[in-house]
Amino acid sequence: MKIANIRAVREGNNITIFADCKIRPVGTDTIYFQFDKKYEPYLAVDASPFVAGLLVAAMHFKEDIFVEGQLSETLYRGIERIMETMLSWRIGLHPIHIQGHTLVKDDFSPAHVATFFSGGVDSFYTYLNHKDDAVDPIDHFILINGNDIVLGNEALWSATQNNVHQIAAQGSIAVIEVETNLQALLEPMLSPDYTHGGTLAAVGLCLRKGIKKLYIPASFEESDNIPWGSHPAIDGYWSTETTSFVHDGADRSRFQKTDFIARFPIVLDYVRVCYKNNKGQYNCGACEKCVRTMIGLYAAGKLDDAKTFPHTFDLKQVTRVIAGSVQEVVDSGATYYYAIDAYNLDILREKNLNPQLQKAILEGLKKKPNRYRSLVERCIKKIIFLDHRYARGFFHRWWLKTTSHH
Repeated sequence: MKIANIRAVREGNNITIFADCKIRPVGTDTIYFQFDKKYEPYLAVDASPFVAGLLVAAMHFKEDIFVEGQLSETLYRGIERIMETMLSWRIGLHPIHIQGHTLVKDDFSPAHVATFFSGGVDSFYTYLNHKDDAVDPIDHFILINGNDIVLGNEALWSATQNNVHQIAAQGSIAVIEVETNLQALLEPMLSPDYTHGGTLAAVGLCLRKGIKKLYIPASFEESDNIPWGSHPAIDGYWSTETTSFVHDGADRSRFQKTDFIARFPIVLDYVRVCYKNNKGQYNCGACEKCVRTMIGLYAAGKLDDAKTFPHTFDLKQVTRVIAGSVQEVVDSGATYYYAIDAYNLDILREKNLNPQLQKAILEGLKKKPNRYRSLVERCIKKIIFLDHRYARGFFHRWWLKTTSHH
């Protein structure tokens, strides 16, 4: 893989950092990170974000990264440790080398503390847990369009923008919005489970002239950590000479976080976890993440107060979505008992809450996966991968054009 022609371009109210990157056998892609121009003083224009963002892809395809540009020396050493950890996971990655770069020591003087903030359980927990720190309280949110919100989903992006700005205003927090196509280029070839951490690191590395500490909210409790793009054994090594990355919240279970944040009315007004977002819905109430969070809020006694979720359960849907996700959980390296914890079954049992809901969860956990469906899904993913990597999505665009006429 190659990273070249790194530059910043100002246009209208935006400033965008670009690089021309060779990440597919055919042609060159331009990766970009776009910010409001008022954050230009925060931006470091070098190869560091692009190396971080492409690291997992390069390791997957056994391709060294050739860099035409400068790279933080501390980050370079940290990436060596990141590769050691990821290789130990045995998830199909390979050792690579980063070549052609010029190592430099950052000599910036950043002054701010930020957290990635999507409005979900993990990011709310990190914010509320650190917003009043005596030393280095959080004063910036980073909201990404193109990570968990897919580029082009304008309705969801608009709703999320509005709500995150309202949350920030109540705490006098500045919101840094960024749009990037990095994840859109990688996801058809690689699972975002493994690449999203590099995307977060890339955005943070863009902003390192202004951000001295950056929290990455943890996805899992430390005892349950599985191979994942954001991980306590990795995130700190994205740091540079003057900016530190902190993996935060791995000392709490998902329910402990939910129980903590549910005490705050601002959470019940705005929390967003959905990844389906059918027809631009803020929380669909039917996908795995929605169901999991609704069960947690119910166990905490706060579901009826949550304005962004339905207040009742479709028990058949609970069973269905849990059954569909359990095999993915186990395949990713987690245990069956992690799945029980993730859906708060033990909490419901301890509190003797809603036997019908308990039964629906248990039925989902015990259901055997549909092997035929899994085979079909794998075949579809392989076709999408081949089209994206070798035909640059030609057949996908052709299919959309063809079916739009019927």
